[in-house]
Amino acid sequence: MSTAGLVTILFTDLVGSTALSQGIGDHAADDVRREHFEVLRQAVSRTGGTEVKTIGDALMVSYPAAADAVAGAVAMQQGVARHNRRGAGPRVEMRIGISAGDATFEDGDWFGTPVVEAARLCAAADGGQILATEIVRILGGTRLEHPLESVPPIVAKGITDPVTACQVVWEPEEEAVAESRAVPLPPVVAAPNLVSLVGRDAERSVVVDAWKEVVAGGRRVVLVAGEPGIGKTRLVKDVCQLAHEHGGTVLWGGCEEELSVPYQPFVEAIRWYASVAELDELRTDLGPLGGELTRLVPELARIVPGLDAPVSADADTERYRLFEAAVEFFAALSARTPVLLVLDDVHWAAKPTLLLLRHLLRATASLQLLVVATYRDTDLDRTHPLAEMLADLRREPGVERLALTGLDAQGVAAFLEHTAGHSLEADGIELARVVHAETEGNPFFVGEVLRHLAETGALVLRDGRWTSDLSIDQVGIPEGVREVVGRRLSRLENSANEVLTIASVVGRDFEISLLASIVPGGEDAVLDAIEAAETAGLVVPVPGRAASYRFSHALVRTTLYDELTTSRRLRLHRDVGRALVDRPDAGSRLPELARHFGEAAALGEVDRAIDYCRRAADSALDELAFEEAAAHYERALGALDLAEEDDLSVRCDLLVAAGRALTAISDQRGVEVLRTATVIARSIGDAGRFADVALTFHYGLAQRGFLATDAELVALLEEALGGLATADADRRALLLSALALALLWDPDMDRRRALVDEALVLARASAVPSVLAR
Repeated sequence: MSTAGLVTILFTDLVGSTALSQGIGDHAADDVRREHFEVLRQAVSRTGGTEVKTIGDALMVSYPAAADAVAGAVAMQQGVARHNRRGAGPRVEMRIGISAGDATFEDGDWFGTPVVEAARLCAAADGGQILATEIVRILGGTRLEHPLESVPPIVAKGITDPVTACQVVWEPEEEAVAESRAVPLPPVVAAPNLVSLVGRDAERSVVVDAWKEVVAGGRRVVLVAGEPGIGKTRLVKDVCQLAHEHGGTVLWGGCEEELSVPYQPFVEAIRWYASVAELDELRTDLGPLGGELTRLVPELARIVPGLDAPVSADADTERYRLFEAAVEFFAALSARTPVLLVLDDVHWAAKPTLLLLRHLLRATASLQLLVVATYRDTDLDRTHPLAEMLADLRREPGVERLALTGLDAQGVAAFLEHTAGHSLEADGIELARVVHAETEGNPFFVGEVLRHLAETGALVLRDGRWTSDLSIDQVGIPEGVREVVGRRLSRLENSANEVLTIASVVGRDFEISLLASIVPGGEDAVLDAIEAAETAGLVVPVPGRAASYRFSHALVRTTLYDELTTSRRLRLHRDVGRALVDRPDAGSRLPELARHFGEAAALGEVDRAIDYCRRAADSALDELAFEEAAAHYERALGALDLAEEDDLSVRCDLLVAAGRALTAISDQRGVEVLRTATVIARSIGDAGRFADVALTFHYGLAQRGFLATDAELVALLEEALGGLATADADRRALLLSALALALLWDPDMDRRRALVDEALVLARASAVPSVLAR
């Protein structure tokens, strides 16, 4: 399927890429290209462009308006200049060509004269130069924010007549008079809002007042609660834009349903800041403990050379240093400019995220920081980790809780007036009353009902005003948002519903390329479906991520997902998991793989479920997210329960790993898990595994300190020593030292000394330094 229309095409090209590869090597050059494209994509996202494709070192982007394309080109060049100033890698130069005119869109690509002209102008430009056709200047008109100067006509290959061209005059950000050095808004905040903010003046004032108090000097927290669709995120985005306009730094991170990524919102916030901050400022903000944050954001080690490696110590010490590193970062950043940190959807937050948040709020450091956390109070019960933290925060000063409820009847009427663009007459006011009664003023529900009425023809635009030829009783407002969403979905083709159903299994966010590898019909079928869904307002592009989309609301995804039968849901999880395995970034998506194969274990994917759950757990341990590690190990054990034959060795290893994670956080379940592992290790006669269980048991108790001799632990260590082969010197040394410590309060000092002496002899002969350290 092809379409035609007016479009502005932009091409970029990295100058001297061949020489770069020869100078620093292919692998290093690939890293430079990836960073370069990331800089460009951020600029594309901020200026409303759409990435069409990459061709080697070149990026092709389309814009609906010529002025936006020029703004995008300048933002790209300024981004490259900023990256060069930071000195995090080799200096690079880029050239850009822009043209506009009628072109044809087919199979995800543009064809026509503007494409050829833009490519040829890009090839003719010098490094740092932006060349555009004269038609771009004409179409941009008074909207152009940067001057365009004429240049001699350019003779271009494949074009009969010389191209009348001009160059865009731009300056690096630090030299531009009108440019601010403020940190740009995160893409999720900068993206256009789909829903108007009306009827929230009082609630907005609460958050704005908290921001004013932070600007005056202080730390504040606002917890914004409400049901799905009530407008929590929309309200917060409005305050973010206000804070940014007044010189504040806005950082944003969100949590995702069913994807327990440790510290996810903090990772997103710090990663965004690191991608746009000046190198010297970033180095200062990270402070002496900055290396600890590489556990969360590994690329910091590459962006800021010379960071110390994270300290290796006991679990409590490592996590404390990580949390203190986060406090130091926000303290240093807020010393320069007040900071607004948004943690969105924390009802989906993993427990480590909540622990870091609590540590940040209780830190003694001086912080000009406003933390705004949004959550669904409808999703909480008294056992939810967030409920426990909310109870703790009631006693903390500077914490404000804001519960959003539905708009009142006047608020719904204002919503309708804002949407329609005109005041309501008697029939419109009556419609607002009925919509309010059916939706209880939930803004998302109100918007969905209005979409439904417009799509069904119950509301029509006549003489610039929305009206209806039907009575209110005949309009047929559906009951409940699920019915609204369901009816809107049913108006799409079956093929589009099928694609969206598969996307609902992937998650709230999904990529075109991933769906194309699963959906029959491939990319064409996916693009057709997404185009229809986007037109219907069911999905929206993800800011800053090319060819990625997000359900416009979690309830749209939930409606699709909940309609799946159990067997079909499991099959789709298996298909998504298999597709993810084949992707080049599979190694960075372990929690997703663990979730999908964990669900598909009942269909025979036991081995993969165990493998990815273990790897996700190991990765969580590296990030000191012990709660998430334990959850992944327990999911692996659940998958093992579905195996045709129970592999006791694997079960024992999983129990030991889960016990290690649980005891690291003093969770009493860890002791019970390790007792079960002890029984299994003893039953299979595996002395090495039995020793590992005993050592894990010991380290778990040692985390809390020995207040008395633990007879169970001493017996376990003695049994492990008695069954261990003499040749296993390293394990034996660890067991001896563990037993000596377990006997700390035993009156037989000679025995303890003999155990330690024997352990030291073995450890000094070991080739593993950590054995001697223990």
